[in-house]
Amino acid sequence: MTDKHGSGVSWSGGVYFSGNISVMGAPIDPKTQLPVPTPGLTTRVEIWTSFIIEGTDLNALGFCKDAVKGTKEIIELFVRSLALPD
Repeated sequence: MTDKHGSGVSWSGGVYFSGNISVMGAPIDPKTQLPVPTPGLTTRVEIWTSFIIEGTDLNALGFCKDAVKGTKEIIELFVRSLALPD
């Protein structure tokens, strides 16, 4: 949740608010655990996911990023070894 000045607050699914709680001036609905729409505040729900490669503890996104970085490094080394112009 952010305000018009860019200040923000967030919480994870493990946080539960009871009645009569406000965050940044917005009351929290205990049924939905979301802020009641309030002028000047923007609420955004984000769901983060992670994909683990089967049979490993490797995160698929991290694996792909590392693979791309490693491939770029190999290509750069290859180009330097051939002394090709950029």
